[in-house]
Amino acid sequence: MRQPDIEIYLKDEDVDHKAIAQWLGDALGSCSDWKQKGQTWKCTAGTVAVTWLPRAVGKWNSLHLDSDQTPWEDDIACARAAFKALNVEVRCAPGT
Repeated sequence: MRQPDIEIYLKDEDVDHKAIAQWLGDALGSCSDWKQKGQTWKCTAGTVAVTWLPRAVGKWNSLHLDSDQTPWEDDIACARAAFKALNVEVRCAPGT
């Protein structure tokens, strides 16, 4: 069953924001410029609202895709795609 949203965590020292924007653009559609709102950063990739929260959990940054209309069935599939595309350490909380 498709999840209503996707959230994965990327390790801080491995993150390249330009690569993330490129990956989101390739996967979801053109990525808008990131806009800072407090401690979070927001953009839109295609029609998907994206939120980036640096150091959400220790050294892990949260990437939240607020849509059920993504190419990924769940957090695990997205985490695997992010790892493959970005070559960074990725975690998620399956089943949440």
